[in-house]
This record gives sequence, C-alpha cells and structure tokens, in this order.
Amino acid sequence: MKNSINSIDAALLLGMLFGVIHLSWLILVYLKYAQVFLDFIYWAHFIKPIFEVQSFDMGRALILLALTVSVGAVLGYVLSKLFNTLVENNAD
Repeated sequence: MKNSINSIDAALLLGMLFGVIHLSWLILVYLKYAQVFLDFIYWAHFIKPIFEVQSFDMGRALILLALTVSVGAVLGYVLSKLFNTLVENNAD
C-alpha cells in the first residue's frame, strides 16, 4: 500500500478550508458582529483591542476570498508534493 496524497485533492481541500474560514469572517463583517467577535477574542487572550473593523465592501470581500482560496490551494498542492516526495524517499 502506497502512502501518498493526491495533490489536486489537497489543493481543493485546503483552498476550500481557507475560503470557508474567510467567508465566515466576511459574514460576521456584513452582519456587523465582527468587532464584537474580535473584542471577545482579544479579551480572552488578555490583549487590549486596538483594531477597528471597517464597513463591508463587496469588492474587497471578493478579493479576500479569491486570494485566500488561491493561497490555500497552492499551499495544499505544494505541501502534498513535499509529503509525497518525503514518503517516497523514506520508503527506500
């Protein structure tokens, strides 16, 4: 049995994961709950909040989603190739 990761599947999976996380953030911004969420996270980590969430902008939201999905896909592809190479070299 060969231990390998399909690079396309890994790219799709990590791209979708990054996309869903950032889509969730965009929904919080759109619903105006993002600042409350950030304030709570900072409070829970003993950090004084210094950031202010700006108003929702559809253009910026689409750019954020496109970039994060693309970065996630590339990262998933590269990491799977690296993993497959290491497993192949270790099998000897």
